[in-house]
Amino acid sequence: MDLWQELLTLWPDSIPDNRDQFCFEMETWTRQKLIPSMLAYVKDLEQPPDTRHLVLFELGRLFERTAFLYTAEFKQVQPLFSIERSAVKQTCLDLLSDPDQMVRANAIFVLEKLHAYDTLEQICEKLKDSKSFVRNAALQVLHRWQFQQKESHSSEEEFQSLLKHLTDRDGSNRSQAVQNMLLLFNNRGYVPALEQAIAQLHRDRAGYVRAEIAEYMGNHVRDIALIPALIQSVKSDRQAREAALWALIRLSENFDVPPEIFIDALRDPSWQVVGAATQGIQILHLSSAIPVLIRVLQDKSRVNIEACAAALGSFGTEAQDAAPLLLSLYHQYRRDSGDLGSDLIAAYAKVSGKSAIPVLLDIYKDPYASYSIQSTVATALQHLGWEGEDYIFGR
Repeated sequence: MDLWQELLTLWPDSIPDNRDQFCFEMETWTRQKLIPSMLAYVKDLEQPPDTRHLVLFELGRLFERTAFLYTAEFKQVQPLFSIERSAVKQTCLDLLSDPDQMVRANAIFVLEKLHAYDTLEQICEKLKDSKSFVRNAALQVLHRWQFQQKESHSSEEEFQSLLKHLTDRDGSNRSQAVQNMLLLFNNRGYVPALEQAIAQLHRDRAGYVRAEIAEYMGNHVRDIALIPALIQSVKSDRQAREAALWALIRLSENFDVPPEIFIDALRDPSWQVVGAATQGIQILHLSSAIPVLIRVLQDKSRVNIEACAAALGSFGTEAQDAAPLLLSLYHQYRRDSGDLGSDLIAAYAKVSGKSAIPVLLDIYKDPYASYSIQSTVATALQHLGWEGEDYIFGR
């Protein structure tokens, strides 16, 4: 019998007219038919390892999608999630000893999708796996599970289990271990975990790891002890400087961050660092940075000019000393491709106030002005309260 004919036998009288019920019966039938076959395949060591781990990955997605395919009011979600769950869980536990590292790693991720929190000990064991990919999978799952498993181990035990991963050859594992430590600090206030994370921020041998640690600190940790450590990274760590600046910007929402750290960063040769510094200056409204922004505006880097122009514009007429230079740079770059000309004239209008209206009208009448620049001028005139919109929009 063909599959479609077998499917029709599920509803001998009529197909359910309720959408949720129809979806539930379709999904139930799919899982009952598909999951046993998938389990048999992934357990067959004669099959190609690459295909086995992909089948295992799709098996995890099958359970993951249950969470968002149905509304909270649909009471049959839990029975659907339970179909073949025990068999899948046991198979994944068996596959934690599979000879292929990708299969072992995906088995860990499937256990996560099953919310099999009672397998925590087995996953912790995979932190000792000989393959970096598997260790990283275990670290990731344990990181996410700490929200549900706060008391599964003592803080000291968990800290010690993470400590040895800070010397792992794989930088992604070292980074994940530090993130787990910071989560341990967030959840339980375990101060040694924070101190160790700060130490790793400064001593890890890989720049990208130090940058990832700084980024995670900014995104997920709110503690004043981070500010001196991140300032040190901005001053002395070229690879982590940008990430540390962004972290300090986020921390400035809760704590006082010295403004000079952003102003000094404007002189950095990296345009990414300059961009982060200008964002910090705008967010914190550091008017003391205006003279430095004007100096950096004379840089030949288009990206730096764009970033500094936007920062100066955010100060309004408080930065009116920048108006002549912004107008001069506009005439220099107005015919270049890109939005630099528009950005410069927008900043000029903001720092000049109503005194910019005659100049803006001349620019609008310029036959060589692009549509983008004309649109920027029109918007600027409206913001300045000019009442000649009919002239522009009726042209």
